[in-house]
Amino acid sequence: MAQSSASSTVAKSALSTQHARLILELLPFKEQDQFHEWLTSEHVRGSWTEFQQDFLSGNTNIPEPDKAKTAQAAKDAIGSRTTKYLLYHPDKNGWSAQDHHARFIAQVVTDNMLKGSQSMVGE
Repeated sequence: MAQSSASSTVAKSALSTQHARLILELLPFKEQDQFHEWLTSEHVRGSWTEFQQDFLSGNTNIPEPDKAKTAQAAKDAIGSRTTKYLLYHPDKNGWSAQDHHARFIAQVVTDNMLKGSQSMVGE
């Protein structure tokens, strides 16, 4: 449990309040603590680490992407199986904040679907 607590602390510090709010609103969580614990769970950890390294670590004061467009981009990628967000190592040159957020969401959803976890994709 100590590792989970330490990991949760890292997750909280790495994610700005604005970006946490965006992801929290797009995913089915009511409490931030539940969200931060989920970020370090085995079904999310890989996608979260990638999101931190590729986007959060080098970007500060980036405007929050539009929630509806980000959610739709992730949903479209999953539904149509487009490679932009679903490739194992996509070329991220020129990606916007929305692209990084949509990839994170699409990866988490598809990983959880593959693992047989509850689906987070709306009907």
